[in-house]
Amino acid sequence: MDRYAVLVDAGYLLSGMGFVTTGSSDRATFDIEIDEMLDLLHLRAKEHCGLDLLRLYWYDAATERRLTPMHKNLAEHDNVKVRLGRLGMSGQKGVDALLLRDFLTLAQNKAVDTIYLVSGDEDLVEGVVAAQEHGVLVHLITVQSDEHRNFSAALQREVDGWLQLSPEELAPLVKSTTNAAAAGAQNMMSDAFGKELGRQFGSELAAEVDKEELRELALGYPELPREIDRRLLRYASRMLGGELEQQTKRSLRAGFWEMVGDLEPAMAGDAKP
Repeated sequence: MDRYAVLVDAGYLLSGMGFVTTGSSDRATFDIEIDEMLDLLHLRAKEHCGLDLLRLYWYDAATERRLTPMHKNLAEHDNVKVRLGRLGMSGQKGVDALLLRDFLTLAQNKAVDTIYLVSGDEDLVEGVVAAQEHGVLVHLITVQSDEHRNFSAALQREVDGWLQLSPEELAPLVKSTTNAAAAGAQNMMSDAFGKELGRQFGSELAAEVDKEELRELALGYPELPREIDRRLLRYASRMLGGELEQQTKRSLRAGFWEMVGDLEPAMAGDAKP
């Protein structure tokens, strides 16, 4: 069992890479060099433990668990497994459960000697402890800068050690996609256009989820779940090609709630501004 595995929480890794290199954790505002990123993870782990790689596991969420182009790219690499949870109205579902299942299976079957966990989630503490009880060493791989610490102190206390990916080694792997000229142009758009984009996003999202999830969202008006809000802003940013002004964001949210009110009038009749 002289092998190691790398378990990657994609949300943690990608948002962290973006933040420490470009200042934005919004995955819509930057691209990642996938091959180079995998090479870096393997290199750091290999140098640290001196073992051979069993497999890298990539945990992410996707609408109806459909592979995105990034997921397909990753899945085509040797010794990489892509595990997808479901991206719904209330955010990610099932991602942590998939990660913990593989965590414990690898440890219980003595498939590896060492696990490198790329995450900062305190909810994984129990999994770390359980793996250690089976004799597996668990190390964190974190993404941070001197000003940006983004992992749980409780998680750090439980692991056997940790490695840090620095902004300097990550910078060549991250390319900003923000277009300043386009951003300036879109900031001048009218409230009506912003609302229309919000309605369009709401219509597309409603087609992905079941009636109960839509009703649950409507009942929460005017509080928009953080993950849905992020998806709305990423959607508009991709459509408009730049950063969004506060007025634009307000128009987008207003249009989104108008669409929800149309679809769930009994539950969100007040959602229409």
